[in-house]
Amino acid sequence: MNRGRGAVRRVAICLAVLAGWLTVAVALVPAAVADESVDLVAGTFEMKASHGYTLGVTAGPDPFHPGKGRVTIALRRGGSSAEYSAPANLTPTSIDADLGSLGRISVNFVPSGVAARHSVCGKPRTFESGAYEGEIAFHGEGGYADAAATKVDGLVGPWTNFFCIGSGPAETSGPGIFGARLRVRTPGQGNGFFLQVDKNHRGARVPFYVVTGDQRGAISAVRTVEGMAAPGAFTFDSRLQTASLALPAPFSGRAEFNRDAARSGQWSGSLSIDFPGLADMPLTGPSTRAELVHREVFP
Repeated sequence: MNRGRGAVRRVAICLAVLAGWLTVAVALVPAAVADESVDLVAGTFEMKASHGYTLGVTAGPDPFHPGKGRVTIALRRGGSSAEYSAPANLTPTSIDADLGSLGRISVNFVPSGVAARHSVCGKPRTFESGAYEGEIAFHGEGGYADAAATKVDGLVGPWTNFFCIGSGPAETSGPGIFGARLRVRTPGQGNGFFLQVDKNHRGARVPFYVVTGDQRGAISAVRTVEGMAAPGAFTFDSRLQTASLALPAPFSGRAEFNRDAARSGQWSGSLSIDFPGLADMPLTGPSTRAELVHREVFP
């Protein structure tokens, strides 16, 4: 699909999609570890949390530290999510992770003796069904979500069963393109953010995605909000000299892009967001960098 001299590309991504059970996506697994992972075991379970959130837990080998275990706790509600990753002591039938102020997971897997088949990226995979029994406790920052249980249904299976290769949407860019993409980020490391919005033409709806990460001791957190906004949420002129952005809740405020301003002032305004467990994070300021380009995105 070419328009003008626009170039179309489709980006490959690595996904973990296991029906409603697996809630964690892994973007990169070292090839050396993946090649040796056939006999490694991972486990997962899902349960309800407070305030409309769902809590999913996945535990398996740490892809970057062979011989060690890691657990990921994912809280999701609509387009908002928070994923915490922490070291864990694992066996093929147990998970033990101290989450500090966030809680604790200390469970043993009791198999049911019945195999369960789930589709992962369209391919059937076989897992062992059963129940995790023990202590499951999670307390989100500021009380945004809480969960507790002593028994929950779960799955165990080969680590490689949890992953597959998928593909992202096609994109076209260059002269003659009517759409636009706005990207805003804070450069460097630390508690920054990345924001992206797209709009294929003036009357199109606006998909948006924003992510931030933070590290507290051995526990890392990645918080995201994504969704679709009305056409008026993102406006821009035909030459992409200026743009305006005002997204729906959990965002508030508005931000403006002005290409003619000094670099530190090209992106300004009052736009902020409430991430799960991290409220009122500003998405503007002198340290942010904004990029506005012609782009159209297709499924």
